[in-house]
Amino acid sequence: MQNIQVFQLIERKQLYEKILPNIQTLMAINQNYLDAVFSKKSDDTRDFHTRQVSLYAEYEPTKLMGFLRKAGNYNIQEALSICEKKRLPRETVFLCGRSGNGRVALQIILNELKDIEAAIEFFV
Repeated sequence: MQNIQVFQLIERKQLYEKILPNIQTLMAINQNYLDAVFSKKSDDTRDFHTRQVSLYAEYEPTKLMGFLRKAGNYNIQEALSICEKKRLPRETVFLCGRSGNGRVALQIILNELKDIEAAIEFFV
């Protein structure tokens, strides 16, 4: 069965709640599952938000910033560490800002992103 078919079956049979207790095993198999659950029922995945940060950073970094803005139950310090290790400067700036470390955020904007407009917007 193709991945997409599995997710369609889960949705069609409304199996999200039954599968949720085994989500960590499923994530190891395919990170798309948690992404699908998050997009349908984000409150049900609150306990896995930090793990999802790691998965997005690894497999779908283009989705990470949207997730960071929308989700609220991830560990900011752990997410920051993940983004720094994966060299995701925009996400790192966002998390530095959320954690109250504007000075580091500004250094990243100026030194890595070299974006004066972003530096101004950060403080506006």
